[in-house]
Amino acid sequence: MSALALYFMYGRTAEKPLTSAVVRVQVRAVNVPQGLETTTQPVISVSIQGPKHAIDELLNRPDGGASELDATVDLAGKGVGPHMLPVKVNLRKPLMLVPGQLYATVTLEAIVERTLPVEVVPQGSVAPGYRWESTSANPASITIVGARSAVEQVARVEARVPVRGATGDLDRDVPLRALDSRDEVVEHIDVRPSLVSVHVRISRLLRYKVAPIVLQTTGRPANGYRISTVIVEPLVVTVSGSSQALESVQAVSTEPVDLAGATAPIIRRVRLAPPEGIETVSASAARVKVFLINEAVGTP
Repeated sequence: MSALALYFMYGRTAEKPLTSAVVRVQVRAVNVPQGLETTTQPVISVSIQGPKHAIDELLNRPDGGASELDATVDLAGKGVGPHMLPVKVNLRKPLMLVPGQLYATVTLEAIVERTLPVEVVPQGSVAPGYRWESTSANPASITIVGARSAVEQVARVEARVPVRGATGDLDRDVPLRALDSRDEVVEHIDVRPSLVSVHVRISRLLRYKVAPIVLQTTGRPANGYRISTVIVEPLVVTVSGSSQALESVQAVSTEPVDLAGATAPIIRRVRLAPPEGIETVSASAARVKVFLINEAVGTP
């Protein structure tokens, strides 16, 4: 019997039948020109064939076999705009590509940058009886870099800092997020730097009260003299503090004015001395006039 006859009788029957499948693969760009960036990530359908066991093993992978195929387009020498290019697909044996040329459209855009201020956004509620007063970031502005269309979508850059339960100032290093006008994160943006140092000033939630100003003195006038009239301007001052601290405030004293040996009127500006836990709001000092009377004469 001839060799050809033996081949048809035994050789062909020994070959295992091939099975076909279609795998979805993301195309990877290579040789991207400097200063440009791809803004599309096309996915193509690749038809493959091979022994049934190899095809089944491929399709049973979590990614459906996409990681076993490498699909690339060469962007060498290409400029800004869309480009339809042939796709080169590599895959491991014993799998084979079904003959036929594949194409994918890839868009190139210029890489640009913008400088934007950092917006600090406190998240959560501070402890009862407290409030956050102000925020700051270091650096106060940052640079975003990316494809022109992505950079133009960015409306603001924010740093979110948790303040829940805070009773004192906070200092944190927090990541930045580039957001569009709908407060959604803009993808494929490089934020430089990606972290900023944030300071949040936390203060007690204060109440207010109006209290009279009282002159505080030390020493005695010269022999034969006594105080006849005291004038304080303004007469009252607005103070702030916690509810508990304000309850005990009946008046706000001035810093002491020394009357030792005085024989003439004393007119000066003196600072106010509020109790601990109380701050003056409407004024920090008062103008005082102290008039003396000579008891021997009976006139100031």
